Amino acid sequence: MEGGGQVRPTSGRDHGTLSRLRSSSLEIREKEIREKGSEILKEQLDAAKKELKLKDRECERLSQVRNQLEQELEELTASLFEEAHKMVNEANVKQATAEKQLKEAQGKIDVLQAEVTALKTLVLTSTPSSPNRQLHPQLQSPGTRGAHKHAGGHVRNKSASSTFPSSPGKPEPSSTKEDREPAMPALLSLILCLVPGQSVSVNFDPYRQQGEGLVTDSRQMDSILYAEFLLWKEKPSLDRSSAFLSRIYREDISPCLSFTRSELSQLVQSAVENNSLTIEPVAMSALPMVKASAVECGGPK
Repeated sequence: MEGGGQVRPTSGRDHGTLSRLRSSSLEIREKEIREKGSEILKEQLDAAKKELKLKDRECERLSQVRNQLEQELEELTASLFEEAHKMVNEANVKQATAEKQLKEAQGKIDVLQAEVTALKTLVLTSTPSSPNRQLHPQLQSPGTRGAHKHAGGHVRNKSASSTFPSSPGKPEPSSTKEDREPAMPALLSLILCLVPGQSVSVNFDPYRQQGEGLVTDSRQMDSILYAEFLLWKEKPSLDRSSAFLSRIYREDISPCLSFTRSELSQLVQSAVENNSLTIEPVAMSALPMVKASAVECGGPK
């Protein structure tokens, strides 16, 4: 009986010890599990933080790229608008300049056409029966004409007379006919023959003879004078060293200014060249009445 009583308290103690050991081991295991779980969570948290940082950096980079693209787009748009505005202004300026030049050219063309029409009218209205006094300055009073000849006047003009050679096979006119000027000066004939779009034929029939029918002296342009004019036309200038202007001064201008007082001739020529000459009209009552004979007018004797 004593042996049995001693065994029971020993087994109860062992059972309590085992339970305590089990509970402590469970606590240790739970603690280890908790520690491992916390470590895993920390690692995952660190990885998530790193990923967030990378994404933040990528977002910042993309934001910078977007801002840069927007700025470049704004600059490009502004430059395009500025260039377009500049091109429009240049086009407007060029258009205005072209319109101004066109108006000036049209005005010059109108003036030239009016001058050519006036010259053609002067030339075409001069006939043997009714000569034009502006083209025939020799139709003056005998006293005035004699004074001009005595003062070294000229018979108009060398370039006109030498420009148009006589047709071969025709008789030479008399000395009286040779003294009379042709119906058209060389300079006027050049202008009329070179009018754009016009075809002008220069023909002369200054002499008529009774009983022999109509005698026509058809004359042509001097090739030397025409060549000099074309050479001057390539580089037009008022330099008297050119052959064409030298001929014009020598054969057309200088004989017209052959006055008794040479200084007066020089003054008139300088005034004309400087565009400072003033012409005043003379009363018609003060002009002498000129009666020209048929021979002087170029008609039949």
